[in-house]
Amino acid sequence: MAASDIDALVLAGRGVLTCYGLVAYATAYTPLIRTAYALLGREGEPTVWLASDVDAEAAAERSGLADIRMTGEMHAAPGARPTAALVAAEIRARGATRIGVAGLADIIPRSEAALLEEGLHGVSVTDATALVKNVKQTKDADEVAGLRSALTLATETYDAAPAMLQPGAPAQGVVAELELMLRADGATELLVFVHAGLHIVKRVTDTVLSEGDLVTVCVEVADRYGYWVEIAGLFSLGEPSEPALNLTAGCYEALRLAGERLRDGQPVAAATIALDEVAERRNLTTQLGLGHGIGIDHDLPILHSESDAAFEAGQVISVHPSLSDAERGIGALVADAFHVTPTGAQRLSTLPLELTVVRSDG
Repeated sequence: MAASDIDALVLAGRGVLTCYGLVAYATAYTPLIRTAYALLGREGEPTVWLASDVDAEAAAERSGLADIRMTGEMHAAPGARPTAALVAAEIRARGATRIGVAGLADIIPRSEAALLEEGLHGVSVTDATALVKNVKQTKDADEVAGLRSALTLATETYDAAPAMLQPGAPAQGVVAELELMLRADGATELLVFVHAGLHIVKRVTDTVLSEGDLVTVCVEVADRYGYWVEIAGLFSLGEPSEPALNLTAGCYEALRLAGERLRDGQPVAAATIALDEVAERRNLTTQLGLGHGIGIDHDLPILHSESDAAFEAGQVISVHPSLSDAERGIGALVADAFHVTPTGAQRLSTLPLELTVVRSDG
């Protein structure tokens, strides 16, 4: 904070993917509903504001922090002041004159931002989102261990999928079974995709699996501590066609090439270009972006070809190349996690980097 010339830092978060990580990073908890705030001074532990007693109790249990305040806003309690107004009042009481707010533009609702602005009239307020994200993108040993634990959760669920992938099985039913496993093991946020077709990332699908399908199984999940991971792989129901083999080989080739380019100091754009190179060579089309940092929620860097960033030791990257063959109506996605070290990238999962052929029970 001293280097950024601010007296205190406000973190905002909501229990939605890409929005929960700032507060959870400092407090180990973010509520599902309503905005949570944490105030960090230059010394001492954070002060946390939550809108309900349920959230306050959970946050105290999870974080061990002493100063967790329940505002009553969630319960519409008589006389309850808006949470944002209480945060502003505390900042004034501490005499802070220069404040950084992380999540100011993209997380805090406009109505709450207006309350902060009103309550902090005369106080210098800057958007500190980039400051916090830059710190958050580098993981220490405990954070890497947390991500490994979350990967174990994801992998155990992923490994249950092949037995469910049979001709005649509704893809949405497989999704439901996998989501049930994740919830039973304490998952908080999750995205599960099981699909055969051109566009893989569908939250709801009417697809019924058929013999010869190329099936993507993707498990993205945050564990009970907020660590977010993404894994995905490919399955063929019976013998794969030549186009399916070409598509599969392209996805895994792009994953390996990108992984080899995740080196401390190397340009982010160089890894991203690997996907384009493979797509052009195999006459395929890219779909999603190549990937991004992971930790407690999504993190930097974002992997895209126009990035001017460089990889840094300590980052953990989710690489998820996705390619399609539009002429034949098939698409595919694979995903894995890599820890960037001074000597290269270490793959964190144990997923096989090849197509798995599933034989029919019949």
